[in-house]
Amino acid sequence: MVAAWGGYSFIINIIPIFVIAVIFANQFNFKIYIAYSVFYVLGTMLAMTIPFVTFNAIKSSEHLASHAVFFAMNAFVMVEYMRNNLPKQQFAGLIRIGMAFSMLAASFGFLYLTVSGNTRWSGRSMTLLDPTYAKKYIPIIASVSEHQPTAWTNYFFDMGYCVIFLPMGYYFCLMENVTHGKLFIGIYGVLATYFSSVMIRLMLTLAPAVCIIAAIAVNEIIERAGASIRQSMITFSWDVSDVHEVKAKEV
Repeated sequence: MVAAWGGYSFIINIIPIFVIAVIFANQFNFKIYIAYSVFYVLGTMLAMTIPFVTFNAIKSSEHLASHAVFFAMNAFVMVEYMRNNLPKQQFAGLIRIGMAFSMLAASFGFLYLTVSGNTRWSGRSMTLLDPTYAKKYIPIIASVSEHQPTAWTNYFFDMGYCVIFLPMGYYFCLMENVTHGKLFIGIYGVLATYFSSVMIRLMLTLAPAVCIIAAIAVNEIIERAGASIRQSMITFSWDVSDVHEVKAKEV
């Protein structure tokens, strides 16, 4: 993907956000730890072999989320290990020291990278974060038609009836019976919805999420409708059987 598409940074940031969401949702496990560790290490090394990326895979701010989440995930695993193997007083002391050290290191690291210019955001990335950025500072990006904001009618013309089921699908993905798969596609859909509203070209990234989320909504509707119909038929059969029993007794 890195070799074929400059928008690979979209995926590079969605996956770390998913890992953080899993941690906050208290659904983190070692399968996710191993999977993300392999993805981060091998993905970063392979991305550096692409000529137009090279060391930008480390220096660019577009990759900052993947680096930060990798270290945060390892810190979380270490904290959980110490919580389970140390007395409470020692654990509390180590946490206070660790938090103070981490805050100082993060502050100095951010200041150093910003002042030295070793990290930077591309114009297109800044436009996604701040839709007014291109018009103010890089008019040539704002002048490109595919970088224009998306009109609301485009969602209906491009996505069709799937848009109707999108809000309901978000509810089933993020609020009810949440699984790792539903959480990932829900986060993907929310972020893709925002980015597609900023640039019309990013409707391409939203289309797969809309199809999957709409399918989840339709599936839930059919399952619940089927369960309701079966329950109604069972209740009706009980009522009919009660009527027949009453008539038999009367006879």
